[in-house]
Amino acid sequence: MPTAGKTSIGRAIALKRHMNFIDTDDIIRDKYKKKLNTLIREKGREGFLKIEEDTSTALSLRNLDADIHYHFPHYIFSPGGSMVYSDKSINHFRNNLKCKIYHLHISYHEFLSRVGNKSTERGVISACIRARHTPIKDSLKLMYDERQELYEKYADATIVVNDRELAYNVVSERIRQEYPSDMFLM
Repeated sequence: MPTAGKTSIGRAIALKRHMNFIDTDDIIRDKYKKKLNTLIREKGREGFLKIEEDTSTALSLRNLDADIHYHFPHYIFSPGGSMVYSDKSINHFRNNLKCKIYHLHISYHEFLSRVGNKSTERGVISACIRARHTPIKDSLKLMYDERQELYEKYADATIVVNDRELAYNVVSERIRQEYPSDMFLM
């Protein structure tokens, strides 16, 4: 879910555990030299989802391991929040990249408080609002419910991260206990 902390928590855990951190949104921004909301406006929702899918399915451990920017043998992947709409992407992370998939869950109330007035600035959130032609709060609720169902379907484990102050410790401890080689946060 957008604002759940995939990037901030993922980076912190990767640093502490000596793992590589890969954010697919960063890969997309670097490749297209544009902000995500600009790409969504230009390509439309479906076009952007295709970019996300192509980006994720192009990742391979062999190529990542050969890249001099990645120094450690294990990875934490943080996908864009809408990556969950692609069965192909999820299956690629699970089967080809051998990732354990963690869903960082926040309640709808927490989601609204984190999004705040930024709902028109954040990539797919703003596209969702425009595409549905409904009031912001209704669009956000529809998106939240729709994604929540998919996150639950695909996740190997769910970790509640409503408390921002404790989120890193909760996720870090859970991962420490299970310590998979590579992981995917959604």
